[in-house]
Amino acid sequence: MERKTLYTMIPYLIFLGTVFLFFTPVFRSGVTPYSGDFTGSDLTELNIPLRYIAQKSLHEGKVPLWTQELSGGFPILAEGQAGVFYPFNLIFLYFFPLSLAINIILIIHFFLATVFLFIFLREIKISAWGSTLASIAFAFSGFFIFRIKHVNFINAGIWLGLELYLIEKYFSAKKKKIFFLLLSCVFAIQFFAGHTQIFYISFLGCFVYFSMRYFSSALYQKKVVPAILKIFLFWFLLSVTVIGATAIQLLPSFELSQMASRSEWINYSTATRFRYDPANVLTFISPYIFGNPALGTYEKDIVDFGVFWESNAYIGIAPFLLALS
Repeated sequence: MERKTLYTMIPYLIFLGTVFLFFTPVFRSGVTPYSGDFTGSDLTELNIPLRYIAQKSLHEGKVPLWTQELSGGFPILAEGQAGVFYPFNLIFLYFFPLSLAINIILIIHFFLATVFLFIFLREIKISAWGSTLASIAFAFSGFFIFRIKHVNFINAGIWLGLELYLIEKYFSAKKKKIFFLLLSCVFAIQFFAGHTQIFYISFLGCFVYFSMRYFSSALYQKKVVPAILKIFLFWFLLSVTVIGATAIQLLPSFELSQMASRSEWINYSTATRFRYDPANVLTFISPYIFGNPALGTYEKDIVDFGVFWESNAYIGIAPFLLALS
């Protein structure tokens, strides 16, 4: 029994070791990971200032609704990216200095990214070593590494694996209500992380996954119409539950979206201005094939070719080759 328990712990020890090696410079110097760009960095110009004000408000026992310390006044809570109600922010920003709190949260989330995907893959019967490799490839893919300055991206993105895991558990569990509530909580936590777009993409992706999973058995039993109704009911109730749980953040953000100047000039052409050039597919295996903006060698026009951080799809050569095999 002890040997079996030790064997099951090996993947988690590998995850810890990989995270430790990657963040060795952080452990040695205590600096916060930073990635430069042709426009500066969202970390130093957005995420750190917002979290500084949120931390200051927490220590004063206040909810950071508004601050006079940015511009002519700034709606911290309604803007959303500070992640005021995100549990990890609430805990670590309250008990630790700002830079240390950001580093701890970042390191924990890279570890959780591996764990969440791993338990999902094991649940769908992928081998332990296959799940381990896939989890590391996911957590240290270009999405997370190139966006390490976007801490709210990372905080939100890691929850997808856990959401898929809970969907799988829902189908196999006898007490389905428990996993319905757990899935609702995880979606709410993801929303509070401070990046609504990732929450929306994850929610939509999980809806598609759930529907395909449900239809796979419904088609076999020739019960397609009842399946459609049950799928609709499940996601309707889930949506209502999540909206209710996140209303404290959702309502101020929605009100701000109606008042902000962006609502007047954002349209389809604006939203699609920075296109994805097909040549960016090459970044799957060579991330800096078109240059590195941090070194000033990325000379592509971002309107015609796309923004480096948004268009780079690097997953690593080894995972790419394994995916093809």
